[in-house]
Amino acid sequence: MLLVRLARGPQLSPVTTYLCLAGSILTEVIGTIALAASESFSKPLASFISVLCFVAAFWLLSFPLRTMPTGIVYAVWSGLSIVLVTAGAWVWSKQVPDLPALSGMVLIIAGVVVINAFSSSAMTEEGMYQGGIGSNQSQLSKSPPPDLMPALAATPTRHVIQEGKFDWGWFKAYSDSSIELEANGEKRWYRNFAELERERKRHRSTTH
Repeated sequence: MLLVRLARGPQLSPVTTYLCLAGSILTEVIGTIALAASESFSKPLASFISVLCFVAAFWLLSFPLRTMPTGIVYAVWSGLSIVLVTAGAWVWSKQVPDLPALSGMVLIIAGVVVINAFSSSAMTEEGMYQGGIGSNQSQLSKSPPPDLMPALAATPTRHVIQEGKFDWGWFKAYSDSSIELEANGEKRWYRNFAELERERKRHRSTTH
Protein backbone atom coordinates (compact mmCIF):
# COMPACT_ATOMS: atom_id res chain seq x y z
CA MET A 1 0.00 0.00 0.00
CA LEU A 2 2.83 2.39 0.78
CA LEU A 3 4.42 1.79 -2.63
CA VAL A 4 1.11 2.46 -4.38
CA ARG A 5 0.63 5.68 -2.43
CA LEU A 6 4.15 6.85 -3.26
CA ALA A 7 3.65 6.26 -6.96
CA ARG A 8 0.32 8.03 -7.17
CA GLY A 9 1.33 11.60 -6.40
CA PRO A 10 3.82 14.08 -4.95
CA GLN A 11 2.12 14.57 -1.59
CA LEU A 12 3.88 12.88 1.33
CA SER A 13 3.22 13.19 5.03
CA PRO A 14 6.19 13.84 7.34
CA VAL A 15 5.88 10.28 8.69
CA THR A 16 6.04 8.79 5.19
CA THR A 17 8.96 11.08 4.33
CA TYR A 18 11.03 9.86 7.27
CA LEU A 19 10.03 6.24 6.66
CA CYS A 20 11.36 6.52 3.10
CA LEU A 21 14.55 8.11 4.40
CA ALA A 22 14.98 5.34 6.98
CA GLY A 23 14.34 2.69 4.33
CA SER A 24 16.88 4.31 2.05
CA ILE A 25 19.50 4.29 4.81
CA LEU A 26 18.79 0.67 5.70
CA THR A 27 18.97 -0.59 2.10
CA GLU A 28 22.14 1.42 1.49
CA VAL A 29 23.77 -0.18 4.55
CA ILE A 30 22.75 -3.69 3.42
CA GLY A 31 23.99 -2.92 -0.09
CA THR A 32 27.37 -1.75 1.19
CA ILE A 33 27.83 -4.81 3.40
CA ALA A 34 26.79 -7.06 0.49
CA LEU A 35 29.21 -5.20 -1.78
CA ALA A 36 32.08 -6.01 0.57
CA ALA A 37 30.93 -9.63 0.71
CA SER A 38 30.76 -9.88 -3.09
CA GLU A 39 34.55 -9.62 -3.34
CA SER A 40 34.56 -7.29 -6.36
CA PHE A 41 31.36 -8.83 -7.78
CA SER A 42 32.88 -12.29 -7.96
CA LYS A 43 30.03 -13.81 -5.91
CA PRO A 44 26.71 -13.68 -7.77
CA LEU A 45 24.30 -13.70 -4.81
CA ALA A 46 26.09 -10.99 -2.84
CA SER A 47 26.52 -8.95 -6.02
CA PHE A 48 22.81 -9.22 -6.83
CA ILE A 49 21.81 -8.19 -3.29
CA SER A 50 24.21 -5.25 -3.43
CA VAL A 51 22.91 -3.91 -6.76
CA LEU A 52 19.27 -4.44 -5.76
CA CYS A 53 19.73 -2.65 -2.43
CA PHE A 54 21.53 0.31 -3.99
CA VAL A 55 18.75 0.74 -6.58
CA ALA A 56 16.13 0.58 -3.81
CA ALA A 57 18.14 3.00 -1.65
CA PHE A 58 18.30 5.69 -4.31
CA TRP A 59 14.66 5.17 -5.26
CA LEU A 60 13.56 5.62 -1.65
CA LEU A 61 15.91 8.58 -1.25
CA SER A 62 14.13 10.41 -4.07
CA PHE A 63 10.96 10.80 -1.97
CA PRO A 64 12.42 12.78 0.98
CA LEU A 65 13.99 15.09 -1.61
CA ARG A 66 10.47 16.18 -2.58
CA THR A 67 9.87 17.88 0.75
CA MET A 68 13.27 18.29 2.44
CA PRO A 69 16.34 20.32 1.45
CA THR A 70 18.90 18.29 -0.49
CA GLY A 71 21.76 19.12 1.91
CA ILE A 72 19.77 18.03 4.97
CA VAL A 73 18.67 14.77 3.34
CA TYR A 74 22.18 13.90 2.23
CA ALA A 75 23.68 14.82 5.62
CA VAL A 76 21.27 12.52 7.48
CA TRP A 77 21.48 9.77 4.86
CA SER A 78 25.27 9.65 4.61
CA GLY A 79 25.90 10.26 8.33
CA LEU A 80 23.67 7.46 9.61
CA SER A 81 24.84 5.16 6.81
CA ILE A 82 28.46 5.62 7.92
CA VAL A 83 27.56 4.79 11.51
CA LEU A 84 25.47 1.73 10.62
CA VAL A 85 27.96 0.37 8.08
CA THR A 86 30.73 0.70 10.67
CA ALA A 87 28.57 -1.10 13.24
CA GLY A 88 27.77 -3.84 10.74
CA ALA A 89 31.44 -4.31 9.85
CA TRP A 90 32.22 -4.45 13.56
CA VAL A 91 29.70 -7.26 14.12
CA TRP A 92 30.20 -9.38 11.01
CA SER A 93 33.77 -8.69 9.96
CA LYS A 94 35.27 -7.92 13.37
CA GLN A 95 36.57 -4.57 12.07
CA VAL A 96 36.72 -2.80 15.43
CA PRO A 97 37.01 1.03 15.17
CA ASP A 98 39.44 2.82 17.45
CA LEU A 99 38.59 5.59 19.91
CA PRO A 100 38.90 8.52 17.42
CA ALA A 101 36.62 6.69 14.97
CA LEU A 102 34.06 6.03 17.71
CA SER A 103 34.25 9.67 18.83
CA GLY A 104 33.65 10.81 15.26
CA MET A 105 30.60 8.59 14.92
CA VAL A 106 29.18 9.94 18.16
CA LEU A 107 29.56 13.45 16.71
CA ILE A 108 27.82 12.31 13.51
CA ILE A 109 24.86 10.97 15.50
CA ALA A 110 24.76 14.19 17.56
CA GLY A 111 24.72 16.22 14.35
CA VAL A 112 21.81 14.23 12.95
CA VAL A 113 19.87 14.72 16.19
CA VAL A 114 20.54 18.47 16.17
CA ILE A 115 19.43 18.79 12.53
CA ASN A 116 16.16 16.96 13.05
CA ALA A 117 15.31 18.28 16.51
CA PHE A 118 16.33 21.94 16.27
CA SER A 119 16.81 22.94 12.63
CA SER A 120 13.89 24.66 10.86
CA SER A 121 15.42 23.57 7.55
CA ALA A 122 14.64 19.88 8.13
CA MET A 123 11.29 20.32 6.38
CA THR A 124 10.76 23.11 3.88
CA GLU A 125 7.60 25.20 4.04
CA GLU A 126 6.60 23.99 0.57
CA GLY A 127 7.16 20.40 1.59
CA MET A 128 5.04 20.82 4.71
CA TYR A 129 2.10 21.97 2.62
CA GLN A 130 2.65 19.20 0.07
CA GLY A 131 3.16 16.51 2.62
CA GLY A 132 0.11 16.82 4.84
CA ILE A 133 1.02 19.33 7.58
CA GLY A 134 -0.82 21.91 5.54
CA SER A 135 -3.28 19.50 3.95
CA ASN A 136 -6.20 21.66 5.07
CA GLN A 137 -4.73 24.72 3.42
CA SER A 138 -6.33 23.83 0.08
CA GLN A 139 -9.72 24.04 1.76
CA LEU A 140 -8.89 27.25 3.59
CA SER A 141 -7.60 28.90 0.45
CA LYS A 142 -11.07 28.68 -1.07
CA SER A 143 -12.38 31.14 1.54
CA PRO A 144 -11.52 34.84 1.59
CA PRO A 145 -8.59 35.84 3.80
CA PRO A 146 -9.72 36.89 7.31
CA ASP A 147 -8.64 40.51 6.81
CA LEU A 148 -10.84 40.79 3.71
CA MET A 149 -13.95 39.25 5.22
CA PRO A 150 -15.11 42.41 7.06
CA ALA A 151 -14.76 44.41 3.85
CA LEU A 152 -16.81 41.86 1.93
CA ALA A 153 -19.45 41.80 4.61
CA ALA A 154 -19.70 45.59 4.53
CA THR A 155 -20.41 45.68 0.77
CA PRO A 156 -24.02 46.92 0.26
CA THR A 157 -26.50 44.63 -1.48
CA ARG A 158 -27.29 45.60 -5.06
CA HIS A 159 -30.91 46.68 -5.62
CA VAL A 160 -33.09 47.96 -8.45
CA ILE A 161 -33.40 51.76 -8.66
CA GLN A 162 -35.24 52.12 -11.97
CA GLU A 163 -37.31 50.00 -14.39
CA GLY A 164 -38.59 50.80 -17.84
CA LYS A 165 -39.32 49.68 -21.38
CA PHE A 166 -37.48 50.39 -24.58
CA ASP A 167 -38.83 49.83 -28.05
CA TRP A 168 -36.94 46.54 -28.06
CA GLY A 169 -37.08 45.29 -24.49
CA TRP A 170 -37.48 45.81 -20.76
CA PHE A 171 -34.64 47.07 -18.59
CA LYS A 172 -33.73 47.27 -14.91
CA ALA A 173 -31.15 49.72 -13.56
CA TYR A 174 -29.31 48.67 -10.40
CA SER A 175 -27.61 50.65 -7.64
CA ASP A 176 -24.14 49.65 -8.90
CA SER A 177 -24.91 51.28 -12.33
CA SER A 178 -25.32 47.91 -14.07
CA ILE A 179 -28.26 47.38 -16.43
CA GLU A 180 -30.26 44.22 -17.01
CA LEU A 181 -32.03 44.09 -20.36
CA GLU A 182 -34.58 41.45 -21.36
CA ALA A 183 -35.36 41.23 -25.07
CA ASN A 184 -36.72 38.39 -27.18
CA GLY A 185 -36.71 36.08 -24.18
CA GLU A 186 -33.00 36.68 -23.47
CA LYS A 187 -31.34 38.58 -20.62
CA ARG A 188 -28.26 40.71 -21.16
CA TRP A 189 -26.13 42.69 -18.74
CA TYR A 190 -24.46 46.06 -19.35
CA ARG A 191 -22.09 47.94 -17.11
CA ASN A 192 -23.97 51.26 -17.41
CA PHE A 193 -26.50 53.22 -19.48
CA ALA A 194 -23.83 54.45 -21.89
CA GLU A 195 -23.00 50.90 -22.88
CA LEU A 196 -26.71 50.14 -23.26
CA GLU A 197 -27.21 53.23 -25.43
CA ARG A 198 -24.43 52.12 -27.76
CA GLU A 199 -26.16 48.75 -28.06
CA ARG A 200 -29.47 50.48 -28.83
CA LYS A 201 -27.89 52.52 -31.61
CA ARG A 202 -26.29 49.43 -33.07
CA HIS A 203 -29.64 47.61 -32.90
CA ARG A 204 -31.41 50.45 -34.68
CA SER A 205 -28.82 50.59 -37.44
CA THR A 206 -29.22 46.90 -38.15
CA THR A 207 -33.05 47.00 -38.22
CA HIS A 208 -33.41 50.09 -40.51
